[in-house]
Amino acid sequence: MPISKIKRTAINDDGITSSKILDGTIATADIADGAITTAKIANNAVTDAKATITVSPTAVSDQANTSTGGLSLPTGTTAQRPGSPDTGESRMNTTTGSLEFYDGSTWVSTNLIPTVDSLSGNIVAGFGTTLTLTISNGTGSVDVVFKEGSTTLATVTNRTVSSGSATVAVPSGVYGQTAGDTIIVSVLNADGTPSSNSQSTVVKSLPSGGTITTHGTNRVHTFTSSGTLSIGTLAVSADILMLAGGAGGGAGNSGSTH
Repeated sequence: MPISKIKRTAINDDGITSSKILDGTIATADIADGAITTAKIANNAVTDAKATITVSPTAVSDQANTSTGGLSLPTGTTAQRPGSPDTGESRMNTTTGSLEFYDGSTWVSTNLIPTVDSLSGNIVAGFGTTLTLTISNGTGSVDVVFKEGSTTLATVTNRTVSSGSATVAVPSGVYGQTAGDTIIVSVLNADGTPSSNSQSTVVKSLPSGGTITTHGTNRVHTFTSSGTLSIGTLAVSADILMLAGGAGGGAGNSGSTH
């Protein structure tokens, strides 16, 4: 920038005044790094590239910021974090979708956005089950939200996340839905931040037919006459026990069971 363009600028820091610029008496002692000399000022050799502004920490600290705009922070992936960060150094992590700061030993995220990576287990009509969610960027505990379309059916709070996984018992308001309905499952972090995605699963139907009883985790269908066993939509394995009464016979063989 030609020096003539700043002749009327009042520069008062470090002993440099507008009058010194006008008469060319700026000495190197007046310049912190000695990069600008009176000779350079005399022949207009001071350029934008040579004019470096140094801001001290006291110039940007402990000052009220009345701006209603935004402050841009450095932005990058986890892999692009500084190799030797200073304590308090802050940035936007595009991998986790969170602001983070360095606390002197590790990077701490200030607002994690969780994702539900996968869902295992089934929701079965009329029958309680347990689901397992694999979660990234989750807090120590999360709330699990069950929806059908835009309608919230149930929210199960404070499910512990351990090694990126959380289990949840399916509420009756969810397994009470009709087989074939689609249930959408998402999570909320402890600070209320919703997951950026969700997982969906279709309500399954259990086998039906005969007289139904349960023994532990086993579901028993008993037929004492002709009937139909409907398998339903839930993938199951089954043991089949068939009993038949034989005709009367001789001593010691009055009947047989097969």
